[in-house]
This record gives sequence, structure tokens and C-alpha cells, in this order.
Amino acid sequence: MTKWPRIYRTLALLLVIPVPVLAHDTPLSAPGGPLTGPPVLDAPFTASALTSVTWIRDDGTRLTESGSARYYRDRSGRVRVEQVVGRSDPVTAAKVHTSLITIDPDPNDGSIYTLDPRTKTAHIGLRSIAGIAIGGGETFALPIGNARVRVLRRANPGDASRGLILDGEFTEESLGTRTIEGVLTHGRRLTVTLLAGQLGSTYPAEVVDERWESAELGLLIYSRYSDSRIGIVEYSLTNIRRVEPMPELFGLPATYRLFDSTADDPVITIEPWSKRDGSKTRPK
Repeated sequence: MTKWPRIYRTLALLLVIPVPVLAHDTPLSAPGGPLTGPPVLDAPFTASALTSVTWIRDDGTRLTESGSARYYRDRSGRVRVEQVVGRSDPVTAAKVHTSLITIDPDPNDGSIYTLDPRTKTAHIGLRSIAGIAIGGGETFALPIGNARVRVLRRANPGDASRGLILDGEFTEESLGTRTIEGVLTHGRRLTVTLLAGQLGSTYPAEVVDERWESAELGLLIYSRYSDSRIGIVEYSLTNIRRVEPMPELFGLPATYRLFDSTADDPVITIEPWSKRDGSKTRPK
């Protein structure tokens, strides 16, 4: 049995600390990304995923960043995610793109492989942490280069029941059904109003989380998350094809060297969103 590295246990603890966003307890039955929740069987697909973040600065200007990925899942629940990471070269300052590949070869054992095509290396890690780093469920995740991922946790009515929203208000409503990219989805909208002083919010704030989910695929297809303190996050799946991917996509290449991650050599560094990212801290 593999002894899981300390870095994963540490990250799991760090990510439950509220940053300038709300904690979230998504039910396991709620569709998310392909590595969130229990494995989904007999629902193969391929799709492209795009996460776009627009920060609103104090002076009203906007800064937009985006990250893309390619998803694959077969009938047995095996998953492959290819994330495209854009970064600036430290020497030339030119924009370069690299890829980070995550493979879940056996949905029953809770482990994944993270592959770096540049170095031909693979690291073994936890499926649960990979789900956070890829996003779509209780988190949004934006790759920011060099295997670093910025994570934003969503709001949830469960925050009220746990006393995190003391005097604010929250409402959850059904939006009915809608076909997106040829897939039938069910929509819901959560609205949370925070009073000044709650969860580190200096001023009153509003969070609106709209989600369109496919029960058949067990996936989040589209969502728009708006936080008046930060900005807007959109997540969408496109080019959805109900096909069985090639089996070789889910295997570890023979030419790759396999390592266990350590605290000194983590697979992925997960960072929370914070106000230094350019969020709007005071309403205009």
C-alpha cells in the first residue's frame, strides 16, 4: 500500500480555511468536474473545459485570466485531464505554454498520476486533491504556471447551518432545465448576502452562484460565480462528445519515471485566492 506524502494531507487542511470567500460543502451527489465525487460508470465522454476569471480592482479596472483543459472518461470511470498552463519565461519574458496531465487509471484505489511531458516524469498522488486542483465541483481552479494552481471555494447554504453566516441571507432556487452543448442540464442559483464583518468582509457583499449540471454525465456543464469582493468566474464544457476514448490514454507511459511526491517536491502547489490578486474590497 502506498504511503501518501505529507504534502497532500497538509494541503487538505489549508484549503478549508476561509480566504476572502465562503467555505463550501458540496454534497457528494452534486455533479462537478471529472475527478470530483465518486467515480461515474457507463458514461464515457470527451470535452473541453474553460475557466475564466475576471477580477475587479479597487479602481474599477478589470483583469481577466483563463485556463483550459481537455477531459476524457471511459465506461469504467477512468479519467484523463490535460491542462494547458500559460506562463512567462523568466529569461525572455515570452509567453510559453506547457501541459500538465492527470490520469486516474483505477477509480477504486483513490490514487492518480500527474505527468510532466517535458521531463518525462510521473508523480503519484491523491484523487481528492487532484479534484480540487482541477476544479468544477466545490472549487474553481486556475492553473497559473509551473504546476501552480489558484483555487477559489464556492458558497453553500451549509455555511449558514454551521454558523458561518450569522446575520446574512441566502436563497437557493431552481432554474429548470436547459440543453447545453447537446446535454440536458438542470440549473440552480444560490445567492448569499454577507453583512459587514462576516468572513473577513469589511463591507457588505453578495455572492451569486449559478450552476447547470448533467445528472446523466455526473458533470457540471456550465457555471457563473459572481462575488462583489472579487469578480466573476465562469466555467464551461464545450465540444462534448459521448464516445469511448482510446484505452491507451489512461495508462502510464513506459518511458516515464515514477516518483512519490514529498513536501520538498510536490506535484502541484495549490494557492488560495486572496485580495492581493486585485479583488474589489470596497463597493463603488
